[in-house]
Amino acid sequence: MKAKRHPPRLGTARDAPPYFAGRRTELAALNSRLDWLCETGDPSAGLSLIVGVPGVGKTQLCAKFAADAVSRKGGNVLHLAVGTITLSRPVDLIMEIAKALGHERKGRSIADIAARKAGRSIGIGADVAKVSVGTTFDTPRHVPNLESMLKDSKDKGLWKAWHGRRDKVLVLTVDELQTADAEGVASLRVLHEGTHGCPLLTIGAGLQHLPNVLAKLDDNRGISRVAETFRLGALSTTEAVEAVAGNLQALGHEVPESCVVKLAEASHGFPQHVHGYLAGALDAIARYGDLADGPPLAEALAWGDRARTDYYNSRLEVIPHKTPAMLPVIAKMLELDQDAIGEDEAVAAVDALNGEGRTVVNAAIAHGVLTFTNDGMVSFGIPSFRTHMVRALEIHAKRRARP
Repeated sequence: MKAKRHPPRLGTARDAPPYFAGRRTELAALNSRLDWLCETGDPSAGLSLIVGVPGVGKTQLCAKFAADAVSRKGGNVLHLAVGTITLSRPVDLIMEIAKALGHERKGRSIADIAARKAGRSIGIGADVAKVSVGTTFDTPRHVPNLESMLKDSKDKGLWKAWHGRRDKVLVLTVDELQTADAEGVASLRVLHEGTHGCPLLTIGAGLQHLPNVLAKLDDNRGISRVAETFRLGALSTTEAVEAVAGNLQALGHEVPESCVVKLAEASHGFPQHVHGYLAGALDAIARYGDLADGPPLAEALAWGDRARTDYYNSRLEVIPHKTPAMLPVIAKMLELDQDAIGEDEAVAAVDALNGEGRTVVNAAIAHGVLTFTNDGMVSFGIPSFRTHMVRALEIHAKRRARP
């Protein structure tokens, strides 16, 4: 019996795709900063921020730059991707750094030393204080000090192969940085003070309000010398077409230009959604043998549409118990036939439902469901919200209604 063929795997929408289109300006600037860091050996190149609305390709850009940096510089560049939870836990962070450097055992030794110091500072025994990765401390004063741990890491020889080498750089990428807490921001500041003994290039990706979040949490102490902020918009039509065609070709498929254009236009230039329509195209090719106008293209587009709805619904899920209150905001925008309304109008629309307008709108903005436009209006910040956001909210409301 002949084995069933499956379409080539595209990877996840948060990876750099097989063929990467657009973002040439941003990549050139980041590569220039990396080259400068390798040449000068400066302890820190400053913090680079990549901001934009959900789905615009921030994470993909980070992954692409990091992959290219490792490929271009070989073993002289190490890439470490962490989340904000790891960033706020010094023990976990030092362990991830140790793993990246190939010295996990030394990392555990450093964590144990720090735990004993923390134990003595609050009057408990070393055995009680001894910790391993994932330990949660009850109060901030129980937490091992990252700066002390980094100094101990030098004594333990963690950076021996890297310290003093101008051509060696650690690239640290942090996704969803707008969700960082004060401890996480403090970790960034410590890392960029140069006590780690290794040149560091940090890239933080997050929503549009990320710079304001960092400024507030850093308590006006000037976090890491923010070097540059890239505000991503959607890919141009030409770039979106290039992304669709390039990825299909990279996976061994030649598709009619008319189909490529329709898939690209449906994505509105959002890399997250380009990925969904590409997945639909691969499924259609696997079923029909090729992709052409008619049922194959229709099914590919329907697949991509479902992926977009699922993605928007996943964004709504991050606002516990408040999301259904976004329905009156959508209704108000549909009533006014516009993509954005004033913040006060959005608050009033929610207040009419449950009286928590300001809380709900602020939470929606903080988590990327809503966003501010350049003229101070409130928008969903996503293309064709009327179709996909309404569908997502309907699905979300049904799920919440289930016993």
